[in-house]
Amino acid sequence: MPEKLIPMNRENLKIERASTFDTYKIVKMIFDYHKEDPIVQAILSSSLKSYFFRVLGPVYMSLKFENFKATINGRLVGYLIQEFRFRNLSAHVHFIGVHPDYRGQGIGTSLMEFAESLAQGKYPYLTLDTHEDNTAALRLYKKRGFVDLQMFQTCFKLREIGAPKMTCQGIKLQTISGEKAILCRNKYFLKAVESVSGSDGSEIATKMYLSPKLSRGPDRYEIIASDAQIGYAAIERKKNLASIFFELDPTFWGTDIEVAAVKTVVEHGFKASTGETEIYILQAYEKPLTQVLNKMGYVTQRQASRVALMKKLDRAV
Repeated sequence: MPEKLIPMNRENLKIERASTFDTYKIVKMIFDYHKEDPIVQAILSSSLKSYFFRVLGPVYMSLKFENFKATINGRLVGYLIQEFRFRNLSAHVHFIGVHPDYRGQGIGTSLMEFAESLAQGKYPYLTLDTHEDNTAALRLYKKRGFVDLQMFQTCFKLREIGAPKMTCQGIKLQTISGEKAILCRNKYFLKAVESVSGSDGSEIATKMYLSPKLSRGPDRYEIIASDAQIGYAAIERKKNLASIFFELDPTFWGTDIEVAAVKTVVEHGFKASTGETEIYILQAYEKPLTQVLNKMGYVTQRQASRVALMKKLDRAV
């Protein structure tokens, strides 16, 4: 039976650095409270990963991150896992959580205030990301002034139900690789982010979320319209699944060129698949793409994704 809930106030809540022993308890709480998180799911899906993370994870976290515990009269009721990194760009909150018996009392708010106080005067931004289904946490973050950078990928499963005939004249996919593929991907990734998050979002995306490398597997293309580059696509085949990664210059969102580009890329994906086809796009582009796919007659099944959040801080000490 859980202990009797102790009403929280500023006097009996204490936030302080967690020891490695405390971190073992925090890891267990993370596994219990963040089961919907894809990162946690990936660990729990493997008994070997789960075992090593439970045994060695706390030591690794103690060495790499700044770990803090929230206690009430000595009882562990919450935690904050934070990292200070990226060339003085951002303090990043990896995990924040509150014991179920103590939620709704402002402990989460106190932990966020503490995280902000640690970063204030030292970093221009405080960043974090969470699963989009974590509605309570999202309400807290947005109430505290965090904005959605819309830079994580959203996946749509596609099923064709008799798409209308559309011409795609002037649109072609041209194979690229190596440095040219990286530059093409980054160019349209950053354009999409900047279109909704401005220069602050673009700066964070460049230094925190853009990988300098390309993963193995996908075939990569630059999207050409009337001899001009307008986007990037990658198509990866895995058994009975074709995965499309698609980025388009925001200049063409809502135009006939967009419709032709989407149709060309999606049809290319369907030809590569003997089973399911899925398309990944940045959240910033989700609404325009959904409208195009509906117009083209595709049934889409959206997969839940993560949300990247940022708060701009006062750099003055």
